[in-house]
Amino acid sequence: MNEVVKGSKKTPIEIMLQVDSEGKTTAKALYEFLELDKSQYARWCKTNILKNSFAEENVDYKVFDIDVENPQGGRPTTDYKLTASFAKKLAMSSQTERGEQAREYFLKVEQRLKQTVSQKRIVDDETKAKLMRAHAMELNAQTRAFNSLMKSIDKKHLSPIAVEVFGLKALESAFGVNVNRYLPETEKTYNATEVGKMLGITANRVGRIANTHKLKTAEYGVFKLDKSTSSNKEMENFFYNQKGIERIRQIYEETKEKAVK
Repeated sequence: MNEVVKGSKKTPIEIMLQVDSEGKTTAKALYEFLELDKSQYARWCKTNILKNSFAEENVDYKVFDIDVENPQGGRPTTDYKLTASFAKKLAMSSQTERGEQAREYFLKVEQRLKQTVSQKRIVDDETKAKLMRAHAMELNAQTRAFNSLMKSIDKKHLSPIAVEVFGLKALESAFGVNVNRYLPETEKTYNATEVGKMLGITANRVGRIANTHKLKTAEYGVFKLDKSTSSNKEMENFFYNQKGIERIRQIYEETKEKAVK
């Protein structure tokens, strides 16, 4: 009964019980295997399945119609898909040799199912642990990247707003989050090249005027990190606000007038 049939992956008892891949059988197959009185099948189903106070539909059994032609007409034939656990109990109640054989078989099915569930739980736990480790490693890498970016401005004389903006942008770069709505509102500022174009002078001239007259203060603009024109490095540069631009314009005009005189 427990040896695999040649040309099949199932044992004789599995074939007779029509056991599916989930270890389930049907009431009809079990009843025939138990060699019970064929004329009492409907009553047996009613007593042992439908009116069984310890059996729950869609848990222990599931009702389905057998797709067969009925020359007599009338209602389709009803059968019941039974779980291994429920089939084992029904087999035990028959108190026959066949019932004992079925009970032993479904007991082994239950054990295999429990083992499968246990192994799946172990695999799921291992997968969950791997995902958690991967997430932790990713988070650590992102944190290191953020800390590295923030350390890069330690010795730079940036304005508080510039530091805040840089920090938010560092978060965006390291963790991939959108920080636009958290950016502080700031006034429009311009670098030396842009100011030079406005005033018709070189960026170096703008810088010399600002340094000579000590204009690189919060009153006239802010220090920001800006990409170097000669490399991808970010350099600390002063950006001038409108007041700063007007002051440089004033100084430049005064210098020109003195030169003419």
